[in-house]
Amino acid sequence: MRRSARAVLAATVGLALVLQSGCGQVSGREVQAGPVTVTVPEDWVDSPSEALTEMWTAGADSSADGATARVRIAPELDSGPYATSALSEVSSRATFEGWYGGTFQQGTESEISVDGADQAQEMQFEFTGAGDGATYTGRFWAMADRSNGKTAVVELTTNTDSGLSEDQIEQIRDSLEFDPTAES
Repeated sequence: MRRSARAVLAATVGLALVLQSGCGQVSGREVQAGPVTVTVPEDWVDSPSEALTEMWTAGADSSADGATARVRIAPELDSGPYATSALSEVSSRATFEGWYGGTFQQGTESEISVDGADQAQEMQFEFTGAGDGATYTGRFWAMADRSNGKTAVVELTTNTDSGLSEDQIEQIRDSLEFDPTAES
């Protein structure tokens, strides 16, 4: 009888701790553009207008001055209904349009899971900062809904030495949501 009571008490305390912790959800502020929502740390600020383009329409920086990390969203690509096509488009443009000062180095690609997307891919990359000479790592997270052709990409870049840890990058990636019914 005592074991049973202890087991129930332990399970109750464990459940309370899990519920209190938010079940692993990232706390922070949401950045949304078209079908994509991503959660970044609460203290991040909106990316300055000069960091946004016709393609990258929303973003957030780790700081208003001297940001060591940035997330940007491209809510609509014309690369077809496949996440792999979206990665090909952005990596080609990064290379040939010199997005990262001409030092873009593509890394590994892998399948990921994104809520709401029927296909999602991650591409790791690296580049040298044009202004500071520092090494930066990055991720492109592409997501698609093949039934309606919607494709979007989220870009994350961070200073390798003073930016986000791998755990923080994974938390941001795991917060991604894709709503193919949303207007772009």
